Formats: sequence, structure tokens, C-alpha cells
Amino acid sequence: MRRSLLLLASLAACELGGPPPTAPAAAPSKHGAEAQAQAQATPRIPTCPAAASAPIEVDLDPRLDLGTIAGVRWLFGYSAGAAVLAHLGPTGDLALTPVPLHNAQIGASSGARIWLYAPRESATTPTRWTAIDVGDPEAPTLGPIEPLTLGAELDYAAALAVGQGRALVVAGTLERHQIVAVDTARRRAVGPPIDMGAGFLPVYASCEVDRCAVVAVLDEGGGPARRLAVVRVDARGRHTQELLAPEWVSQPHAAAGGDRWFVQWQDHEGTKLRALDRAGQPLAPARAVPWPKDRWIRGDALLAGDDEVVLALGDRERWSVASVGPDAALGPFRALPEATRYFLVGAPLADGLAWINIDGDVSYDEIGEGSGVMVHSWRAAAIAGFLPATGDPPPTIPVASGGGPGRGGFDVFLLTRPGAAAALAVPRGDASDFARPTLTQLRVPCSTG
Repeated sequence: MRRSLLLLASLAACELGGPPPTAPAAAPSKHGAEAQAQAQATPRIPTCPAAASAPIEVDLDPRLDLGTIAGVRWLFGYSAGAAVLAHLGPTGDLALTPVPLHNAQIGASSGARIWLYAPRESATTPTRWTAIDVGDPEAPTLGPIEPLTLGAELDYAAALAVGQGRALVVAGTLERHQIVAVDTARRRAVGPPIDMGAGFLPVYASCEVDRCAVVAVLDEGGGPARRLAVVRVDARGRHTQELLAPEWVSQPHAAAGGDRWFVQWQDHEGTKLRALDRAGQPLAPARAVPWPKDRWIRGDALLAGDDEVVLALGDRERWSVASVGPDAALGPFRALPEATRYFLVGAPLADGLAWINIDGDVSYDEIGEGSGVMVHSWRAAAIAGFLPATGDPPPTIPVASGGGPGRGGFDVFLLTRPGAAAALAVPRGDASDFARPTLTQLRVPCSTG
């Protein structure tokens, strides 16, 4: 008996070296100046293959994907028992920054700042957050830990977004989620929590200045009644709700790029895409993704960098990727050579797509015919590749592999900074009994000498 090994907390972002030829340049929204300026500030540095070298052991237990800021991918996790932010340093090493909020439960980025949020722990340890300015990634500036007053029944957060004047927290559990609009200056709720009831499952949250939105599945667990909607909250805490997909949907994905974000889902007709602005207003009708019906989709993802979003679809034989235009129009699909495994992560570079393809499973088998003794065993593997904007791809690189008794696997993260990419492989479960986290350089800035 076999079941897929889903030990995969992946950081993903993709770019194919430019927008699709048929897509016009994105027009900035009146509320998107900060996001656009951030995207324009990302250096475009050509990359070359890293010199072949053995993976380097590192001390990091990553817990949160904090997204990409000016081309640098950030993680929150623990090193030697201390809470840290982690990113790829200028020499391709793993750079760690200690942070004061040890028990961060969720995070978000806004402009050049990373926000970490922790729920209430006791009468003396209230709900709280902190902001870290990473405008200079080599010298982050730590902010104070500040208490928050939400008024929610439970303050465990399922989604977080932060803007200049307002933040949004989706608090509670699947049995009862509440949306809380927060005044970022006063650190207090704007009005009472908005009760979304049972089965409300957030997919993605965003804020633009003093307006926020969250895309969510309605009636999660309801089978045919599942729908996809966006809930918008204004500066006064008033909300409106709009269906994005009026029919049944399977698990959706969302990702931000520049001054807008995109939602992708599957329904009975196939794959759909829709573009929204940062405040959750749809910018165009939903688009059907052209895909042959005889190529059954076994995996899908929206992958993003600072200013570009890519759709990735995997069939039984391979993964293919296409750039998403500002109104959700797609460029041509391109196949990823040798990407035949179940999971895909990727990262935007100036001259192409860096990617990692991962799979694994856990077996539950009898030892010796007729013995009646059943044991678990696991296997997992990952390879990395690069799809250049032009020219032939270089050979793939092994990132992680292993197997043994019990249940184990690898979390694999693709870390980036302008001009560079590296793979972070973290053993989980029983895999951690024989392996440590490793960092493998994949792409480096091309030499100008």
C-alpha cells in the first residue's frame, strides 16, 4: 500500500525572462505605486551555472515562507534554538538574522518590511507583532514587539496581510473564522470581527494602503457546495463579498506580482485564472487556460517573484510553465526538460527559470511473505534545473535523495537573490535521523572579468 509523501513546505516563484509577447505592459494602479517601485528596484543580473561542489550542511529549521522582496527570498525559522530570518547572502552562503519574536506563527511582507505575528500565549504574553526592515538585506533593522488588540474569539491566524494604514487578520479555525481589520498605527481592530462562519478557508490575503481583501473557499468540506470568493474590507472595517468562481472548485492557488495578484483554480471545465488588484477588485473576467483535455493535470501551481507570475501545470509526463500577463492572459507553455516528478518549485532570475522537482512516497509493506509483520519505509529525491530565456538548458543537478525505514522526506526551498539561486533541502520525519539540512548553489552572477 502506497501513499504520496507530502512533506513539502516549498518556496516558489517563477519567471521566464520577460512577459509573454502578446501581453501589454502592466499599467500601475493608483494604489500600486509602492509595489511597482519595489519591483522596479529589483536588479536584473544575468546568471551562470555555479561551479560543481558538494552541498554544504547548514543549521536551519525553516517554518515560514515570507516571500520575495527586491529579488531576495526570505524564510523564518530556528537556528541553534534561536528565531531567525534566513536569506541567501551575497557570497552564496546562508545569512541568518536573529529576530526577537521567537514564537512567530505567521508572516507577511509589505514594501521593504517583513511582519511577524504571534498569537496570545498567556495573560502576560498578549497577541503581538513586529516589523523588520529588510531594505538592506545585509543589515536588517529590527522593530519592537508590539501588542495587538483584535477582539477575535481565537487569535490563531490563518492569513495575514499588512498595508500602510490597515492590516487584515483571518483568525480562528475552520469551524469559525473571523476577519479582523486592524489600524496599523493604533494596533487595534477597526470595528468588531467579521464572522465568516464554518468552512471559510482563506487562500490569500492582501492590503493596499487602507483597504484589504482575502480570497477564500466557501463551504470547505461541503463537496459540491465549494465556491471561491473574495471578501473586501474598507478602511472603516465594512466588508463586501463577491463570487470569483460561481461553480464548484478544486483547491485554488494565488500569487502576487507587481501591483496585482492572480487566482488560479480548477473546475469541471478545466483550469481558470483571474487577475485582481491589491484591494481585491477583479481587473478582468476569469480566463480559461488552453490545455489539451487528454493531458490529465496531476499538479498545478501559481509561482511568483516580485513582478511576474507564472502558471505551472504538471501532467503524467512533465511540467510545463507559462508567463501570466497583467490581465491573466498566458504566454506560450514551455516544457521543463527532465521535470517528471510530482512537485515543482521555481524562482525568478533575470535570464530564465530556476526550478526544483521533488517527489517521494511512504510504503507500508509486509516483511517476508506470510509473516503478517508490516513496516513503513520511505524514499524521496529532488533535482534542480534551469530553463533559460534563450538557448539550451544546462544539465540538471541532484539536490537531495534518500530512503529508509519509517516515514520521512525532504522539504525543499529555492532561495534567490538578484543573480543567484540555491537549493535548501531539509530532512523531515525519520529522514532527520541520518541527514542534516544542506545548501546547494545553483546559479551565480556571471563573471565580468
